[in-house]
Amino acid sequence: MYRGLTLIWVNARELLRQKNFVMDWKPIATAPYDRDLEVAFVDPKDGAHALVFACRRTDDGWIDAKTRKPIIIQPTHWREWPAGVSPNRHT
Repeated sequence: MYRGLTLIWVNARELLRQKNFVMDWKPIATAPYDRDLEVAFVDPKDGAHALVFACRRTDDGWIDAKTRKPIIIQPTHWREWPAGVSPNRHT
């Protein structure tokens, strides 16, 4: 159904285990363009999720940083992608 689009996330509990979760995340409106970022979104049913791959904000919306394919969620928060970590941790 979502051919060519990417959606992979981790469980909300994993986000909450990360040190300084609340302090590290910034509102999506402040996200810079054309830089590898870690993004998260809030699902009304399931809570917070972070994508396990780097994303980039472009003039046309959000994309997977490695594949350049659009992502199908609307991120609500962002933070810097960890230095030295592959843009696609899940591969």
